[in-house]
Amino acid sequence: FSGILGADYEWATRNIPLFESANRTLDLVYYFRWRTYRSHIHPTSRGDAIPWVVTEFAPKVKWAGEYDTISCAAGHHLAEAGWMTSSAVRDSYTRWWVSEGADPSYYYWFATALKRNHDRHRNTSLLREVVPAYVPQFL
Repeated sequence: FSGILGADYEWATRNIPLFESANRTLDLVYYFRWRTYRSHIHPTSRGDAIPWVVTEFAPKVKWAGEYDTISCAAGHHLAEAGWMTSSAVRDSYTRWWVSEGADPSYYYWFATALKRNHDRHRNTSLLREVVPAYVPQFL
């Protein structure tokens, strides 16, 4: 995998499920997606339980929110983070979308991704923390 991942090899071996198939193109696409995802994990300057967010665009765009986040992609970002072996980015990003500063200005499938990650990792304490803050966004 080091030939495919290059400088991202060490990060990948610590953070994602390694994958190998009989189809080299499929392997390349799999690792390209993870390298791209990694490039969108950005630190915040908050100094709290939200050290990371996931961005959608490489260049800054004027319609993005704080830390260049955008709610329409949040469900996808959170679902992808569900595959990561560490919960650090997943939990941080989950907390971000129910925190002050986040801008869920239009529909996003956060709840679907949150349930999928709970089913996979069974982090009930995270659900108890974020669901009360999430509910008012839609009621």
